[in-house]
Order: sequence, then C-alpha cells, then structure tokens
Amino acid sequence: MLLPPGIHGFYLKEKKWTHLLVKQIQPINWNKAAFERLVLPKRTKNLIKALVMVRKLEVENRAVQTELLRKKDDIIAGKGSGLIMLLHGGPGTGKTLTAER
Repeated sequence: MLLPPGIHGFYLKEKKWTHLLVKQIQPINWNKAAFERLVLPKRTKNLIKALVMVRKLEVENRAVQTELLRKKDDIIAGKGSGLIMLLHGGPGTGKTLTAER
C-alpha cells in the first residue's frame, strides 16, 4: 500500500479529526466482552441485540435494506436510517457504548 507518511483522519481515542502518522495506524482491537458487562436487564440486552442483528441483516441484504429504508422516516438525515432508541441511565452505565455498538 502506498501512502504519504501522514494523512488526515479521525482519531477515535481523542474523538477528533487530526493529522495521523500512517505507520502508527493499526486495526482496532474490539472488546468482545464489553456488551456482556453492560449493566442492563437481560430483556433489554436481548432487545438491543435483536435491533442490531436486524440492522446487520439489512446491510448485508441490499434489496431488503432499500425496501425498508423507503418505508422509514429518517428524522436526522444519515443518522441511523430510521432506527431510534432512547437510552437513559446514570454515568458509566454504557449508553454511549450501546449506541456505538
């Protein structure tokens, strides 16, 4: 892969756009156990998993996705394609982690 020594990109740790050194870019090591550590009732976790799986299937099957997207209202263009969830709870309970999952 041929790239310049640095590129403009989004630094996930700092959550900002910045100049990145290409030699330091590496794959993300996902914490696969993070979802299991969320402090949520089992029923809520199952619901979230089901919503995410439906979204994943939509992405994998473009024909289904196109049909579903035509039937949805996308309140904020480009954000979630019509999937709306209200997450509430105190600090550190995993709202952001759940939303970004």
